[in-house]
Amino acid sequence: MGLSNSTPIASHFEKLKGWTFDRFLNTVTLYEEQGYSFALTPDDVCVLTGFSQQEAIDLIFSLTGGKNTRVNAMVLLTVVGVIADSAKDMDAARYLAIFDLFDFNKSEELGMDELSILLLCCATGMAAVLNQPLTNMEDPILLDLTSKIYRY
Repeated sequence: MGLSNSTPIASHFEKLKGWTFDRFLNTVTLYEEQGYSFALTPDDVCVLTGFSQQEAIDLIFSLTGGKNTRVNAMVLLTVVGVIADSAKDMDAARYLAIFDLFDFNKSEELGMDELSILLLCCATGMAAVLNQPLTNMEDPILLDLTSKIYRY
């Protein structure tokens, strides 16, 4: 899991890639304790990431494809969880932390809706990191994959 060092990415993602896994976990805790909404403003992103205002705007622009001035918090946190400390092998801890983000009712298991949202946020976030368009947000392959994972 993570991101290869040979993969070219924007500078704001490069900064997030350099985060420690603990910093990611602390950011998730801050997000939850402060009661942020799902739609983060540039100011929210600044507080959560320590980025400058312009870096936060650039990050939001990347994660939304330039379509919004706010970013989905789950997309942002998922991206950070995937790429932070990516040189280290901590897959089980990453998976658990990311799954916990989407366990909205804290039941310690993901329902079909939560799993669908998780996969969509991962796809959206990683497409942004790799600067690739995500053309169909209701891709039947993604929906089929979600269904198969959920039944498994």
